[in-house]
Amino acid sequence: MKESTMILCDKDADYAKALVQAFQREKELEVSYRILTDPSKMISYIKEDIRIYVMSEEAYEEGMLPGIKGMQEEERQKLIRRCFVLTEQATKQYEGATCLFKYQPVHAIIEPIKAWMSKEYKDLVWRDRKVKVIGVMEAVNGEAACLFAHLLAKMCSETKRTLLVNLELFPFQYGVQKTEYTLSDYIYAVSTGSSLTDVIAKGMQYAHGALRCTAPIPCYEDLYELKNEDVNLFIKHLREQSECEVMVVLIDFLRPFAMELLSVCDKIVSCETNSVVAAKKREQLQQMFTLEQKEWVLENHSYCNVTAEYLLANISAEGEISPQAKEMFYEYVTTLVS
Repeated sequence: MKESTMILCDKDADYAKALVQAFQREKELEVSYRILTDPSKMISYIKEDIRIYVMSEEAYEEGMLPGIKGMQEEERQKLIRRCFVLTEQATKQYEGATCLFKYQPVHAIIEPIKAWMSKEYKDLVWRDRKVKVIGVMEAVNGEAACLFAHLLAKMCSETKRTLLVNLELFPFQYGVQKTEYTLSDYIYAVSTGSSLTDVIAKGMQYAHGALRCTAPIPCYEDLYELKNEDVNLFIKHLREQSECEVMVVLIDFLRPFAMELLSVCDKIVSCETNSVVAAKKREQLQQMFTLEQKEWVLENHSYCNVTAEYLLANISAEGEISPQAKEMFYEYVTTLVS
């Protein structure tokens, strides 16, 4: 099954983004969001793999209705049933579509949509609230990021079942063991819908003490096979087969699926040093999120001022964390996974 997609169309970009942020905070629906501010662009999104449309009256009248005008009646009604129109007046109705008053508490908009999706789509993936996904993003200090991801995961594993997933182009990991499968096999299984996906998800894991890790990719090209629409399933099978409570995912922006992966993280951490270069990179990162209309991701994004030199000095060659580092990061890690 491909992931579900929700289209939100409103000329008021701030309103649309605020609504997406509210859905993101729910942490229940595993859907990707697409924001449109031009009603005419709705026409290009009228297709079967869009699960639900949430839109303004203007978008419905100028985008959706003209786009479905020439369709067969049965197909037309099927699409209309997937439309939630945010009306300017509480009493306004459109035949076949669900109308919700735009200016009411956000939970009054979200709850009917969640209830409808749960009833309509039996195959819809729902997130397990017991699992926290922490993304360590190589946006500023890539060398430190891979070490910091290990430190976080290793410390989490002392109290919670933790899985470390390294999606680096050229991965650096402590204690790599030979496994039956690797991330390359898993990505192929997810992208092709293989019946062996769960078996591979479990067979590519190895132990580093109490920490579970995934065997890295042997070939950089394999990372490019993971598509945006497969990210939720990628996470879902890993969660189920590792039985983890915390998943630490190391991400960089060389992968086309990076943005989608960040969108499903509960928390995102980047390493940063106090330098002019780091400040510029951080500024460009924020601009990129704005350009992609995904500023809500920044809400869960924080920076840790730690260097690769410090981490190398406090993580042994075998991957064990020094007592000093444990003491220093104890409160930070506890807060991050709480």
